[in-house]
Amino acid sequence: MTCFFKRTRCWWYNDQTFQGSFLGFGFFCLGCLVYSMTGCQEGPKPTVTLGETSASSNYGQLLEACDRQSEVDSTVDRWIVKGSWASMFYGILLVGLSVTTICHINFGIGFGFGIDGLVAFAMCAAQVVISSSACMVQKHLSTPSRVVVEWWVLAFALAKVGMAIGDLILAVMYITETLGGFVRENASFCSAGYLFCWMLMVSMVCQSVAGMAIARIHTRAAQHMGGIQNLAKLIGCSGLLLAVATFGAGLGLGVCGGLFIFDDSEDAIDPMAGIAFSYFAAALCHFFAGAASLRGNMQVRTHYQKGARTITEMQNF
Repeated sequence: MTCFFKRTRCWWYNDQTFQGSFLGFGFFCLGCLVYSMTGCQEGPKPTVTLGETSASSNYGQLLEACDRQSEVDSTVDRWIVKGSWASMFYGILLVGLSVTTICHINFGIGFGFGIDGLVAFAMCAAQVVISSSACMVQKHLSTPSRVVVEWWVLAFALAKVGMAIGDLILAVMYITETLGGFVRENASFCSAGYLFCWMLMVSMVCQSVAGMAIARIHTRAAQHMGGIQNLAKLIGCSGLLLAVATFGAGLGLGVCGGLFIFDDSEDAIDPMAGIAFSYFAAALCHFFAGAASLRGNMQVRTHYQKGARTITEMQNF
């Protein structure tokens, strides 16, 4: 018995409203990408000094003065590390979903959807950790830092909340499949497929918003520091890699949804075969995003720790 009646024409196949919704979301994501690429030139003379170091601080002027010599400094670091590892773990979980999808295609419904449901729940938890990490950083930013990032950190956090909700709905769908809910309703899994496509579209939008938020923070930081070269001295290419990888994850999930929404049952391309590849591509992007965040945090801490040691030595002298 197969997991899906392959190429069965569902009621939403070739639905122009459904396809139009996908195109609308796609143009929105394209707009996010274009907006993210604007303002990349050197900005005006810096009015906010983010590069200055201070004694006994691993984040210098980035945190409030009252937080620099307290446990908040290490707390912010722990949350950034948690968020970074959660992103990489999310990528690993996506690889797991791609593997289970291949198993469903090859071994049928007998393989079950229980593992998929557990993986989706874990993905939801990972996105919650990433969102919480962003909120924790926003909470302790200094006034000059808030001027730079504006509300983009919160936009990133909200986008990750949207991802978490989507993964939660996906997990419920898989559990429902395990219990036979959609199977009794529709043996061709059309209802489940319809919900699955919507979750992919929502994920594409959320990832695009998150990528735009990161890109705008990167651009504004470069402007306030006097140019992209000065920012590159601080974090190298970590910020750019984080933005590109976040957009790439959204693109991978969007391609996966597009294969279903614009599927032609008469051609030789089965969208089921593209799920695993799209998931794997999105997984790599999530992993690279987490690695870039982790590396950027280490670079920032190294920069300010070096400056703090210099200040301390001068004071002792």
